[in-house]
Amino acid sequence: MELTDEQSNLIKNIPFLMAAQQTPNTSNSLYGRAYLNGAENAVKSAWTKVTLDTKSFSSGITCDLTNHRFTALTAGYYFVNGMVTYQSYESGKSLVVGIYLNGSNTVYSLGAGFVVGNLATQRVSDLIHLNVGDYVELYTYNNFSADAALQNGSTYTFLDIFLI
Repeated sequence: MELTDEQSNLIKNIPFLMAAQQTPNTSNSLYGRAYLNGAENAVKSAWTKVTLDTKSFSSGITCDLTNHRFTALTAGYYFVNGMVTYQSYESGKSLVVGIYLNGSNTVYSLGAGFVVGNLATQRVSDLIHLNVGDYVELYTYNNFSADAALQNGSTYTFLDIFLI
């Protein structure tokens, strides 16, 4: 698939990633970030929607803490970045994190993740076109041998989004 000139120009202007503690560039008024603050387990052998229950910030986009998602109020290309951290790691198993668009898996990241001590982290990001009313959610697939606890906190399990 070949990119249009507009898509190529958009991609060239994407910042690498929004750091977990970085303050957004407020010259772009369409952005948001939410994270898992409560306790949550990823169900064994299933996709689990991450309960984004605490808003870090949002402007010009709906941060829906009831349904744990972001909804676009303006159509355009959005950079969407998510990270999920498990409280433990099962050797030989992959970590899987996905971004869902309107209830369907649109992109996911699969790999060994980044393991430090008992914590295991996997990231996913993509440039996604959203129409007004489209929503994005963060999911994880647990392929461990049992349900697995997610690590809560703003630097461990989160989803951020901004219009480019």
